[in-house]
Amino acid sequence: MRLTIFRIAEEALTNIAKHAKASTVDVELRLVEDQNSLRIMVRDDGQGFDLSNTKRSVGLVGMEDYANTMNGEYNIQSAPGKGTLVEATLPIAATEESTEPTIAP
Repeated sequence: MRLTIFRIAEEALTNIAKHAKASTVDVELRLVEDQNSLRIMVRDDGQGFDLSNTKRSVGLVGMEDYANTMNGEYNIQSAPGKGTLVEATLPIAATEESTEPTIAP
């Protein structure tokens, strides 16, 4: 799970550096207790893009694949002039010895 979170953040930040022309970037990792999951959000105030008119690049597909591999959910929101939000929610695995959730390796 740690690698998945890292790779999604890495790709989102790489895309921001290459394309967004953003002045502000926020990265947030949040525990979503009622869903027993972790959510990573990478948001920028850059130029954004039209999702319906954009070729699905290796990076965008890769982030979605990383989330799907962990049985997670992936979403990207963007619009020209409105910035971009990349969000992935990944379930936390529970160990057999404990009822406490743990981050799966």
